[in-house]
Amino acid sequence: MLDGGVPASQALAERLIAQGYAGMLVPSFRGAVLGHQDLDGEEESDDRNLVLWQWDDMLPSRVRLVDDEGRLASGRSAD
Repeated sequence: MLDGGVPASQALAERLIAQGYAGMLVPSFRGAVLGHQDLDGEEESDDRNLVLWQWDDMLPSRVRLVDDEGRLASGRSAD
């Protein structure tokens, strides 16, 4: 710990929340691009991306999935 101080990551999170940001961690496809594989030869990546956004009072206010390269599971609709 920081002897009672606020960690920089927590301070950043508090500032972003105060400014109205929402966010989430999502899997990154970077490991697959670089050819990282686990012991069974499966593509593996512990890499994550932090995605931030601000909701708006005006419609449409939504998160829209873009999967131009078809990397995500088929049969699921984003809209």
